[in-house]
Amino acid sequence: GVTTDDTVGACEATGELIRNGCREIVCVTYDLSPSQSEYVHNRNQGYERAMAASGMTPRFLRLHESPGPDMYRNDYIALLTGARVPDGVFCINDTIALGVMQAAYHCGVRMPDELKIVGFGDMEPGPYAVVPLSSVHQDFEGMGFLATQQVIQAIESSEEELLRHPHNHLLPTRLIVRSSSGVA
Repeated sequence: GVTTDDTVGACEATGELIRNGCREIVCVTYDLSPSQSEYVHNRNQGYERAMAASGMTPRFLRLHESPGPDMYRNDYIALLTGARVPDGVFCINDTIALGVMQAAYHCGVRMPDELKIVGFGDMEPGPYAVVPLSSVHQDFEGMGFLATQQVIQAIESSEEELLRHPHNHLLPTRLIVRSSSGVA
């Protein structure tokens, strides 16, 4: 298989928030078991690892379904207006991050002064948001190339050979720092 190092990427994203002074950091994620979604599990682990290394207690907002543009708006608003308002949010994907940003704007929360946000995926329109979104970049082109190579190899190889020499590729991620996580 071909995948990205989600654990390290999430750890770096959370570390960015910590380095920029956040002390109440929430991870907005999906409520899925590791068997349902390995990438969700790995990103949650990366967040937990960075929080533990800084002596902070992890706090999650767990969402129950795939996001639509406004599906979780009330959850995000409750997070930003509750008793323990975060000063940093790590979102396991950019769609969630943009939703949190929209809710922050709706609530009058100034980004990045009062709330810093980092997403994952480095997808459009994150770089073009009113406050450009910091995000973990995934090498989708490299993933596609390696996956294509694996398909070609599978066609050209015997089943026995493939079982003896499985090829798993774990591609590195890269944190892209923009305004949403502090001063870029």
